Amino acid sequence: MTERRKRRIEEVLSKRQHDLVLVLEDLYKEHNVSAIIRSADAFGVLRIYVVKEGEFRYAPSVSRGSEEWVDVIVTSSIEDVLVELKGKGFQIVATYLGEGTVRPEEVDFTLPTAIVLGNELEGVSEKVIEISDVRVKIPTIGMVTSLNVSVACGILLYEAMKQRERKGFFRERRLPPELYEWMRKRWMENT
Repeated sequence: MTERRKRRIEEVLSKRQHDLVLVLEDLYKEHNVSAIIRSADAFGVLRIYVVKEGEFRYAPSVSRGSEEWVDVIVTSSIEDVLVELKGKGFQIVATYLGEGTVRPEEVDFTLPTAIVLGNELEGVSEKVIEISDVRVKIPTIGMVTSLNVSVACGILLYEAMKQRERKGFFRERRLPPELYEWMRKRWMENT
Protein backbone atom coordinates (compact mmCIF):
# COMPACT_ATOMS: atom_id res chain seq x y z
CA MET A 1 0.00 0.00 0.00
CA THR A 2 1.29 3.44 -0.87
CA GLU A 3 1.73 6.17 1.73
CA ARG A 4 -0.76 8.27 -0.18
CA ARG A 5 -3.43 5.56 0.06
CA LYS A 6 -2.70 5.05 3.76
CA ARG A 7 -3.07 8.79 4.43
CA ARG A 8 -6.35 8.87 2.48
CA ILE A 9 -7.76 5.99 4.53
CA GLU A 10 -6.78 7.68 7.79
CA GLU A 11 -8.16 11.04 6.64
CA VAL A 12 -11.53 9.59 5.61
CA LEU A 13 -11.82 7.37 8.68
CA SER A 14 -11.05 10.28 10.98
CA LYS A 15 -14.21 12.03 9.69
CA ARG A 16 -16.54 9.06 10.12
CA GLN A 17 -19.51 9.72 12.40
CA HIS A 18 -20.23 6.81 14.73
CA ASP A 19 -23.32 8.56 16.08
CA LEU A 20 -25.09 9.05 12.75
CA VAL A 21 -26.54 5.83 11.35
CA LEU A 22 -29.04 4.82 8.71
CA VAL A 23 -31.75 2.20 9.11
CA LEU A 24 -33.29 0.88 5.89
CA GLU A 25 -36.62 -0.83 6.46
CA ASP A 26 -37.48 -3.45 3.86
CA LEU A 27 -36.13 -1.67 0.76
CA TYR A 28 -36.39 -4.00 -2.20
CA LYS A 29 -34.72 -2.19 -5.10
CA GLU A 30 -31.01 -2.99 -5.28
CA HIS A 31 -30.24 0.31 -6.98
CA ASN A 32 -31.77 2.31 -4.14
CA VAL A 33 -29.86 0.40 -1.46
CA SER A 34 -26.65 0.81 -3.45
CA ALA A 35 -27.15 4.54 -3.95
CA ILE A 36 -27.80 4.91 -0.21
CA ILE A 37 -24.59 3.04 0.64
CA ARG A 38 -22.70 5.34 -1.69
CA SER A 39 -24.27 8.46 -0.11
CA ALA A 40 -23.51 7.12 3.38
CA ASP A 41 -19.84 6.84 2.48
CA ALA A 42 -19.82 10.30 0.89
CA PHE A 43 -21.36 11.96 3.97
CA GLY A 44 -19.31 10.17 6.65
CA VAL A 45 -21.78 7.57 7.92
CA LEU A 46 -20.05 4.61 9.55
CA ARG A 47 -22.96 2.14 9.78
CA ILE A 48 -26.16 1.15 7.99
CA TYR A 49 -28.70 -1.30 9.36
CA VAL A 50 -30.58 -3.12 6.61
CA VAL A 51 -33.79 -4.60 7.99
CA LYS A 52 -34.91 -7.23 5.53
CA GLU A 53 -36.42 -10.68 5.39
CA GLY A 54 -34.54 -12.87 2.95
CA GLU A 55 -31.42 -12.16 0.94
CA PHE A 56 -29.73 -8.76 1.02
CA ARG A 57 -28.57 -7.63 -2.41
CA TYR A 58 -27.08 -4.47 -3.82
CA ALA A 59 -25.85 -3.29 -7.23
CA PRO A 60 -22.05 -2.89 -7.24
CA SER A 61 -22.24 -0.79 -10.40
CA VAL A 62 -24.15 1.83 -8.40
CA SER A 63 -22.37 1.60 -5.02
CA ARG A 64 -18.98 1.80 -6.81
CA GLY A 65 -17.11 0.01 -4.02
CA SER A 66 -18.46 2.17 -1.20
CA GLU A 67 -19.80 -0.96 0.55
CA GLU A 68 -16.17 -1.60 1.58
CA TRP A 69 -16.09 1.63 3.60
CA VAL A 70 -19.47 1.47 5.36
CA ASP A 71 -20.51 -1.22 7.84
CA VAL A 72 -23.70 -2.83 6.55
CA ILE A 73 -25.49 -4.88 9.20
CA VAL A 74 -28.35 -7.04 7.97
CA THR A 75 -31.07 -7.96 10.46
CA SER A 76 -34.72 -8.96 10.39
CA SER A 77 -36.21 -6.95 13.27
CA ILE A 78 -36.80 -3.22 12.98
CA GLU A 79 -38.00 -3.07 16.58
CA ASP A 80 -34.82 -4.69 17.94
CA VAL A 81 -32.59 -2.28 16.02
CA LEU A 82 -34.49 0.84 17.07
CA VAL A 83 -34.81 -0.20 20.71
CA GLU A 84 -31.07 -0.93 20.81
CA LEU A 85 -30.23 2.45 19.25
CA LYS A 86 -32.59 4.30 21.60
CA GLY A 87 -30.94 2.52 24.52
CA LYS A 88 -27.61 3.94 23.31
CA GLY A 89 -29.04 7.47 23.31
CA PHE A 90 -29.89 7.84 19.63
CA GLN A 91 -32.87 9.91 18.52
CA ILE A 92 -34.93 8.04 15.94
CA VAL A 93 -35.76 10.23 12.93
CA ALA A 94 -38.23 8.60 10.55
CA THR A 95 -39.04 9.79 7.07
CA TYR A 96 -42.81 10.12 6.87
CA LEU A 97 -45.42 11.62 4.55
CA GLY A 98 -48.22 11.84 7.13
CA GLU A 99 -49.12 14.46 9.71
CA GLY A 100 -46.90 15.71 12.51
CA THR A 101 -43.70 16.11 10.53
CA VAL A 102 -40.92 18.68 10.57
CA ARG A 103 -38.63 19.90 7.83
CA PRO A 104 -35.06 18.52 7.67
CA GLU A 105 -33.52 21.78 8.90
CA GLU A 106 -35.68 21.59 12.05
CA VAL A 107 -34.05 18.32 13.15
CA ASP A 108 -30.94 18.58 15.34
CA PHE A 109 -28.66 16.19 13.49
CA THR A 110 -25.78 16.98 15.84
CA LEU A 111 -27.41 14.67 18.38
CA PRO A 112 -26.76 10.93 18.05
CA THR A 113 -29.23 10.16 15.25
CA ALA A 114 -30.64 7.14 13.46
CA ILE A 115 -32.38 8.09 10.21
CA VAL A 116 -35.00 5.49 9.24
CA LEU A 117 -36.01 5.18 5.60
CA GLY A 118 -38.94 3.01 4.60
CA ASN A 119 -39.55 0.92 1.53
CA GLU A 120 -40.30 2.32 -1.88
CA LEU A 121 -44.05 1.72 -1.85
CA GLU A 122 -45.30 2.08 1.71
CA GLY A 123 -42.61 4.05 3.52
CA VAL A 124 -41.84 3.23 7.14
CA SER A 125 -44.01 0.84 9.12
CA GLU A 126 -46.41 1.76 11.92
CA LYS A 127 -43.90 0.26 14.37
CA VAL A 128 -41.30 2.81 13.24
CA ILE A 129 -43.80 5.66 13.60
CA GLU A 130 -44.59 4.51 17.16
CA ILE A 131 -40.93 4.29 18.18
CA SER A 132 -39.65 7.38 16.37
CA ASP A 133 -38.86 10.60 18.21
CA VAL A 134 -39.07 12.82 15.14
CA ARG A 135 -40.87 12.43 11.82
CA VAL A 136 -39.34 14.35 8.94
CA LYS A 137 -40.75 15.25 5.55
CA ILE A 138 -38.82 16.88 2.74
CA PRO A 139 -41.09 19.55 1.25
CA THR A 140 -41.86 19.41 -2.46
CA ILE A 141 -43.71 21.85 -4.70
CA GLY A 142 -44.34 19.68 -7.73
CA MET A 143 -47.10 17.26 -8.61
CA VAL A 144 -45.18 14.44 -6.95
CA THR A 145 -45.42 14.50 -3.16
CA SER A 146 -42.51 12.20 -2.35
CA LEU A 147 -38.95 11.64 -3.50
CA ASN A 148 -37.07 8.49 -4.40
CA VAL A 149 -35.78 6.97 -1.14
CA SER A 150 -32.13 7.31 -2.14
CA VAL A 151 -32.64 10.98 -3.07
CA ALA A 152 -34.40 11.65 0.24
CA CYS A 153 -31.53 9.97 2.04
CA GLY A 154 -28.98 12.17 0.26
CA ILE A 155 -30.88 15.34 1.19
CA LEU A 156 -31.11 14.33 4.86
CA LEU A 157 -27.45 13.32 5.04
CA TYR A 158 -26.41 16.60 3.44
CA GLU A 159 -28.40 18.51 6.07
CA ALA A 160 -26.79 16.40 8.80
CA MET A 161 -23.33 17.06 7.36
CA LYS A 162 -23.94 20.84 7.20
CA GLN A 163 -25.06 20.95 10.83
CA ARG A 164 -22.15 18.79 11.98
CA GLU A 165 -19.67 20.87 9.97
CA ARG A 166 -20.91 24.06 11.66
CA LYS A 167 -20.28 22.45 15.06
CA GLY A 168 -16.77 21.32 14.05
CA PHE A 169 -17.52 17.59 14.03
CA PHE A 170 -15.17 16.97 11.08
CA ARG A 171 -12.19 18.92 12.43
CA GLU A 172 -10.96 16.15 14.67
CA ARG A 173 -11.50 12.43 14.98
CA ARG A 174 -14.67 11.50 16.86
CA LEU A 175 -14.45 7.71 16.72
CA PRO A 176 -13.46 6.07 19.99
CA PRO A 177 -9.77 5.03 19.75
CA GLU A 178 -10.45 1.26 19.82
CA LEU A 179 -13.06 1.54 17.07
CA TYR A 180 -10.80 3.78 14.98
CA GLU A 181 -7.90 1.31 15.20
CA TRP A 182 -10.13 -1.67 14.43
CA MET A 183 -11.68 0.08 11.41
CA ARG A 184 -8.28 1.34 10.24
CA LYS A 185 -6.87 -2.18 10.26
CA ARG A 186 -9.91 -3.53 8.43
CA TRP A 187 -9.81 -0.78 5.79
CA MET A 188 -6.08 -1.32 5.23
CA GLU A 189 -6.72 -5.02 4.72
CA ASN A 190 -9.52 -4.24 2.23
CA THR A 191 -7.19 -2.15 0.10
